[in-house]
Amino acid sequence: MYLCLCKTITETEVEQLGRAGVVGAADLIEVLGLDDDLCCGRCAIEIEEFQAVALAAQAEGAHLLGPTAPNSGELAQIGGAR
Repeated sequence: MYLCLCKTITETEVEQLGRAGVVGAADLIEVLGLDDDLCCGRCAIEIEEFQAVALAAQAEGAHLLGPTAPNSGELAQIGGAR
């Protein structure tokens, strides 16, 4: 399911970010590029929806993977060049 049509961000992408430890509002906005001029701004304003998806995926994956810290290359790959 698409969470952001402007940036074609899917729920799966946000789940991947959550499993990588990216769950904060500012971090999600930055990694996903929700604050640039090509985005309408709704998602940055309503970032709680993205956070809920990311946090759920983080909690679900935490017991499977254990604590891991993503590197900047992994974050760039998950967030994509938007």
